[in-house]
Amino acid sequence: MKYLGVSYHRRDRRYAPRVWFNNRWVWLRTFRKAEEAAMVRDYANRWLLAGNAKLNFQKPGLPAGVTEADVAGWMLDGGIPLKTLIYRIPLNILVASGIKENELVVAGVPLIKAINATAA
Repeated sequence: MKYLGVSYHRRDRRYAPRVWFNNRWVWLRTFRKAEEAAMVRDYANRWLLAGNAKLNFQKPGLPAGVTEADVAGWMLDGGIPLKTLIYRIPLNILVASGIKENELVVAGVPLIKAINATAA
């Protein structure tokens, strides 16, 4: 079955979810099953586009073993700037993905919010 935002890579025999951001594709991670890749793509797309997102599933969840922090980390690794993500992803998830307090402050988060997010 074909899913929106998921492409098959023959060489690796894996599926890669991708999201459209800033006029380019941002590739996340690869998965063995197309359904898992579609679930991750829906989750990331819902964060980026909010109500305008076209989804594969009505209620997107995450595959087993994948957390919200993993998806946020993959989005950062893919090249989506932290300045953009701080307005779309909850701060506690960004902190769980490995973002430090000083990086949050540099990206524009008020110091009190950054301290509270990293302390929790």
